[in-house]
Amino acid sequence: MAMSFKDGKVDVQPFKLAVEDVGLEVRGSHSFDQSMDYNLRFEVPVKYLGQDVTNLMAKLSPSETNKINNVSVIAKVTVSFLKPSVSSDLKEASANLANQLVQMQKDKLLHQGKDVLQGLLGGKKVPNDTTQGKKDPVKSVIKGILKKKNNNE
Repeated sequence: MAMSFKDGKVDVQPFKLAVEDVGLEVRGSHSFDQSMDYNLRFEVPVKYLGQDVTNLMAKLSPSETNKINNVSVIAKVTVSFLKPSVSSDLKEASANLANQLVQMQKDKLLHQGKDVLQGLLGGKKVPNDTTQGKKDPVKSVIKGILKKKNNNE
């Protein structure tokens, strides 16, 4: 743990700990009048975030689930050694997780849309195409338009 003295305070440079499977980064300062101001960043495994998060994660594929292992939760410890005050912003942590999930779903849908479009325009086989062996009305309409255009020229 590295620290320095500045303006009557002990400044603690960031250092990392682990408590079981929860990572923790500590940084901040305290003074000789027993006041303190520390920031704690917990890397909390998703499994500890409750049933709602577990239900959301269950909707993801295993490869997507592996991309989100932990959620950062910031806690602030202030006031004094005799009467510490601890606050955290779980709302921000939940919002960050939700944003990650939304981005993953968006990327997945964009990739699927690109594959479908390439299949329609390039005649390539579309992955997970459930219309195999059946007439695709979209393809039929597009082919009909192209045939009419070619016949009129």
